[in-house]
Amino acid sequence: MSHEEYKELLAADVLDLLSGAEREQLAAHMNDCRECEAEMRELRDAAALLALTVPAIAPPIELHARVLQSIRPNISLDGQTREADQGMAIERDEPSAKILPLPLKNPRGEQAFISKRSAFAFGALAAAIILALLIPLALLWKRNNDLRAELARQANNLQTTQTELARASERLRETQAGLTGERERPEPTASPEVSNTNVPPANGDQGTQIVRSPNRDDARSAEFTRLLNRSRELQTQLEQFSTRNNELQAELARVSQSRSEAQTQLAALTNQNAQLQRELARLTERTAELQTQIASYSTRNSELQTEITRLSKRNNDLQTELARREAEPSPLAAPDTRAVTLAGTKAARGARGNLTYDNRTGGITLYAYNLPPAPPGKAYQLWVIAGGKPISGGVFTTDEAGRATLRGQVPAGGRKPSAFAVTLEPEGGSIKPTGNKYLLGSVS
Repeated sequence: MSHEEYKELLAADVLDLLSGAEREQLAAHMNDCRECEAEMRELRDAAALLALTVPAIAPPIELHARVLQSIRPNISLDGQTREADQGMAIERDEPSAKILPLPLKNPRGEQAFISKRSAFAFGALAAAIILALLIPLALLWKRNNDLRAELARQANNLQTTQTELARASERLRETQAGLTGERERPEPTASPEVSNTNVPPANGDQGTQIVRSPNRDDARSAEFTRLLNRSRELQTQLEQFSTRNNELQAELARVSQSRSEAQTQLAALTNQNAQLQRELARLTERTAELQTQIASYSTRNSELQTEITRLSKRNNDLQTELARREAEPSPLAAPDTRAVTLAGTKAARGARGNLTYDNRTGGITLYAYNLPPAPPGKAYQLWVIAGGKPISGGVFTTDEAGRATLRGQVPAGGRKPSAFAVTLEPEGGSIKPTGNKYLLGSVS
């Protein structure tokens, strides 16, 4: 058989429609043909998927006998009736469902299974459609083989009948020739001398032959009649065989046409399945991209939530500070309150500060802005310059934006300051300035 004929046997083998010899030939071919082996695996997987959705229904046992009876009529030869098939016992077992295990859950987690459900659904649908077409195609193929076998058997019977008819015609001609010869043979005439009936015949065998001649003619006439009737019966059977042969030829042509149409539909479905597979691959790739974007958006959302929380806390702190400042009386409202502006030095050119102090009470308030964050173990210290001597006004630190607020009390010796400065000192403060100046301002 050719490669294409072996491919046609694949679907029939999946449906258990092949004989033992055909199955062995197909197995031997698949040992050398990777294409047929791969297609057989796909067909078996598709059959397993279809078995999950459609229950197996066995055809009635009487169906096979009815089909054979419709294509094998009774044949009468030599006056004896012979059935086309006698004592045929049909034993059919229920087809066992060939179910293959499916990986319904990914061991890595439920999310991988959910992302592949669409792929499994598309594959199952495409496989079910293809197998739904393969079943009638396999049945048509089996029907085609049965019709071919029946046609060969009918042709053999027709040839046998024609041979028997030729022999009967030959015997009929021989019988007719024998009867004609007997009728044309001249009868013996008696001489005048022996015309007396009392004289016995000269030869006893000749008398016996004359007596037996009518009986022989009757036997030959009966044989001729029987052969003539037999010839008519054979002619009738020959006509019946010819009619049946024409019907089988028409049925074979119809089955071939149906098989061609089924193959065309199968090719169209195969093309559709390939398109579905490409679309499925594209959707799977798009799903992976969307999952990556979702993960990125989730991370960004977490970051934004953290930033919103921080800003909310900062806003609450500012609201609290604003409320507190609004509740406090303005230091500038007192008659002895003075205001001093502090500017940044080379160490922090962008820094600035506003300072108010009360000469009468010695109260002092500093608002600093844009100061660099103090290194670990360091802090900023305010100095009040009075009489040429620095007096500590307090130690403070800044927030993340470089802002700070300091409220303190200046001793009695510093009630009349001439300048204010801010330096970077150890965290606990110093007795006198030791670090670089960051803010500086004089009292006008």
